[in-house]
Amino acid sequence: MGVQRAVISVTTDASGDYSETIQSPLGRFLQFHYIPDGSSPLATGADLTVTEDDTGVVLISNVNIGLSAFTKAPRQITHLNTDGTADTITDFVYTVGDVTLTIAQGGNALSGVFYLYFGE
Repeated sequence: MGVQRAVISVTTDASGDYSETIQSPLGRFLQFHYIPDGSSPLATGADLTVTEDDTGVVLISNVNIGLSAFTKAPRQITHLNTDGTADTITDFVYTVGDVTLTIAQGGNALSGVFYLYFGE
């Protein structure tokens, strides 16, 4: 399978919102990259969520994403310690079906491109 990339070009509606669902390959969610449009980037206060639809697991959640490009490589905590605190060991987040990218408060008719990377 190797690494597969999904490219989502976003232009928000008049309310500043956008949502798109893509079919993700089964496997690990490796990385996420955002490139703002050069002339009409998403608003500084834009909120971004990427959710795995079948499980409801949030793969990415960023508020007030700003005007600069960024890359994230999300990981999840593997378990809790016996005292209920989060362990420091992390692992990849796995996907099993559709993934939805949602933008809120992105501004009217503003744009950016999102790259989602999946792998074995």
